[in-house]
Amino acid sequence: MQLDGYQRCVGGADKKIKFCCGKDITQDLNAIFSAMGSEQKAAALDTANRAIQKHGEKDCLLATKASVLIQLNEYQQAESLVEKLLEHNPHNPVALGQKTTLLAVEDKVEEAVHCLQRALELYDRTISRGVLNAIRIVGALLQNHGHTTAARAHLILYNTLAEEPDSEVARLLMNTFADPSTPVFLKHDADLPTAPGETGWATTYNSVRANAQRGRWLSALEKLRELDRDHPNQPILRKAIAILESRIGSNESMSKAWNAYANTPGVPFEEAVEAQATAQVLVNDMLDDTVSDQKIATYPIQDAENVLGLLQSSSRAETIQRAVMPDPDQPPPKMAFVLLDREKQKELSSDIKHHEIPNVMGSIMVYGKQTDREPRVEIEGWSEMGYEDAVGLAGEILGDQLGERESENTLAQEKVMAIRMGVRWFLDKQMEPVTQRRLLEAQYREFYTETWPDLPLSCFDGQTPREAAADPNNHLKLLAWLMSTEESLDTTSFEPIDLNGIREALSLPIRDSIDPSNVNLDRLPLCRFSKIDFTKLSDEQLARLIHICRIAGHGYALLKGATLQLERQPDMDPTEQYDLRMLCAYLSPNLDDGPKQFEVLDELVDQTEIPRSSLLLTQLDWSLSRGFLDLAQEVSKKIQKRYVSEPGVAQRFAQLLVQYGVIDPKELQGRGQAGTPAPPADASPAQNLWTPDSDTSSEDGGGSSKLWVPGMD
Repeated sequence: MQLDGYQRCVGGADKKIKFCCGKDITQDLNAIFSAMGSEQKAAALDTANRAIQKHGEKDCLLATKASVLIQLNEYQQAESLVEKLLEHNPHNPVALGQKTTLLAVEDKVEEAVHCLQRALELYDRTISRGVLNAIRIVGALLQNHGHTTAARAHLILYNTLAEEPDSEVARLLMNTFADPSTPVFLKHDADLPTAPGETGWATTYNSVRANAQRGRWLSALEKLRELDRDHPNQPILRKAIAILESRIGSNESMSKAWNAYANTPGVPFEEAVEAQATAQVLVNDMLDDTVSDQKIATYPIQDAENVLGLLQSSSRAETIQRAVMPDPDQPPPKMAFVLLDREKQKELSSDIKHHEIPNVMGSIMVYGKQTDREPRVEIEGWSEMGYEDAVGLAGEILGDQLGERESENTLAQEKVMAIRMGVRWFLDKQMEPVTQRRLLEAQYREFYTETWPDLPLSCFDGQTPREAAADPNNHLKLLAWLMSTEESLDTTSFEPIDLNGIREALSLPIRDSIDPSNVNLDRLPLCRFSKIDFTKLSDEQLARLIHICRIAGHGYALLKGATLQLERQPDMDPTEQYDLRMLCAYLSPNLDDGPKQFEVLDELVDQTEIPRSSLLLTQLDWSLSRGFLDLAQEVSKKIQKRYVSEPGVAQRFAQLLVQYGVIDPKELQGRGQAGTPAPPADASPAQNLWTPDSDTSSEDGGGSSKLWVPGMD
């Protein structure tokens, strides 16, 4: 678009160009913009420099040159111009937008957010392109840092203010919903509530709310805090504060605000529980701050070879191929072992129970004589997970070979609850994926339903949940934790673990199912979707639920919806049926369902325009992620035999093999696409031990744990 003298100054002044910089300058500005539009950035910079020499340091020319420098990645030069603009006028919205961009480039999240808020305070009817771009950039920055709620708020604001749709913003916005690591409580965008009445605090509040709708969240938040101090315990004010904190605040300030709303008199009970759960997940509050130490102790030994022999002959010590070295600069040990709480199973039968699998108490690393050190062992473990037992077992195995402890240090700390919730199994044999899933589900079910109710929690001064539930003042926190736990399990691939039994045992209100007959699904918080009575959904509601859950990544509700849709419409369009069956294959907690779905998909694909190679690549991805290695081998052969020459197939095939650690990416160097290797029949990552804090990636950039855990795919 060509500028003329009657348009607003691009330098940030609230004047037309002819009254600010002079109409003669428009020709030079248009020449700069034309060069930029043609991607001739160097020419644009040269034109800007000549224009400044001719007209002087006009704000419009300095701002335009700064924009060119930013696009040329010349950030230091751009920064000096932006500072000069702000010296001329500290309230220049264009310069503040450019400064926001420069702060984002430096990865200064909080400063960028606050600078953007200053810029947004200064536009009236028309927002400058620079400030608009800054909103987009800050949204992407927040997403990169995992602040998905704030990122989504900025990206939605951008879409509201932009004149044209932006595909990249749409993609980023979709990612803020789809990220499976984001709790469902943070995927619901609540609107700022309106206050009834025209007098008192309500009138002031509604005026502040209208200003906040323009993106001026920081100033609105400050005014709402003042109102809250003058008129405490108003649910509308507390909720609005929590919503605005979610758009610009830190996790800690967001948590504090949602906690305040949850505990405000007059908030509907279910909403209060959800707000409390939101407050907890924001700061990973497990109701217990007790920590466990990861310790490492050094002991002298008489003879390293004798020690190795004793450990190798013990039924409760097993070699590991990779040990996490406390000091990577030191020479590696001769060998490393894990110490088990029981003998390992000679055979892993399909009906094995989770409590029969050996657990790792700690590890022991054996060092021979070094130039400046005598032979020694180092024993490592978590104090809450059997470290002292590991030390005792080492003494039993090594006997008089083990000397007195020389030193003991703390490597790290972790919340006891996080460690107790984890799994530290030793598996040295490949286990059927279905058995793995069954064992994990049993382990977690036992923890939540049997262990947790009787664990002392620091939040309740050492009382257990069972004891704390006797005081009604504790109910909100207990119910919130149970709800967030249920929701985290419902959005994984486990069968749902209904915690209403615990609620009943603790005399807490249960979560009832929701009759959707008069429910607007678009306004229903995502954390309530798992409680919907799916059989009462109308066909229109069912289609809408599938759409919402697909975007938001709610696996449990999406699987329920897709399954119901297939039952209700057996003669649906083949492409739609293909899509729903693929969802069911990936989302079903019953791993036997996957192969069955792919059998139907194999028959269905020829009725669609979907290439069979696409189906096979998806099936390969599914089988590798779930550990069905025989099926992966079979599918790989089909791809190589018939489809590897199709455009893009060989590349995607190779990517999958590298992703799951089947092949080293170096093997692909120098190969043509048709030379992509198939996975060997025994392909599986070589790793004996899986723990929650294990690094599951191999050095070659791929790899996976032998023990597949929901959420890894």
